[in-house]
Amino acid sequence: MWSFLRNHSVSSLLISLCVFSLIAQCITGYLNYNEQQQQHHQPTTTFIEYADGSDYWETNFENFEGEFISLAAYVMLTSFVIEKGAKESRKPGQRHIPYKEEEQQEEQRKSRSGKASNRTERMHEPWRWLYEHSLFLAFLLLFIISIAGHALVGVHSYNSTELEHGQPAVSLWGYVSSPFFWLQSTRNWQAGFLSTGLLAAFSIFLRERNSPVSKGLEQSNEETGEEEKG
Repeated sequence: MWSFLRNHSVSSLLISLCVFSLIAQCITGYLNYNEQQQQHHQPTTTFIEYADGSDYWETNFENFEGEFISLAAYVMLTSFVIEKGAKESRKPGQRHIPYKEEEQQEEQRKSRSGKASNRTERMHEPWRWLYEHSLFLAFLLLFIISIAGHALVGVHSYNSTELEHGQPAVSLWGYVSSPFFWLQSTRNWQAGFLSTGLLAAFSIFLRERNSPVSKGLEQSNEETGEEEKG
């Protein structure tokens, strides 16, 4: 167990921080909700009821949307376009190799070296295609799950507010097609796109010693991609 945590400490710590943030958000959200209810002379709720309620989960799904769509876009864009000077970018002039051409080049290298086929060459379509794009597809799937959760949970919260104001409830489609739903979504997407874009831009001229996400201290701002080993 300790060996696993040591070998995967970056993801373990970040996921732990996410869980801690969710708990902190739930506690502060619960206190704020009851405070607002008391100010408007409305009944308060228990912590369990709040944690299981639509208000709490709607906010979470909105936040997850913005992060997952920005990461999916980052993974996809870095396979097609470049950011000169960024650590996580292809080098200028290094063209995107079509699938068939890449496959032919790999076969030629294997033929010259005499090495046995690797595991991707033993895969059959469509499994090979799915594996080759699995990183992007994973984030895309998480984004789809998040936006679906936002819709399914958010419609209950939206209808509760509408009923309190004497307005009729709407269907799931009516909620998803409303400006309110897309306002909630896009205001979270912008934060995800901005933070991911700034990571690529800042890595051009800023450094963090000993971090693989950063270029080496002696690398120039113009150098793009991984440092070439001599």
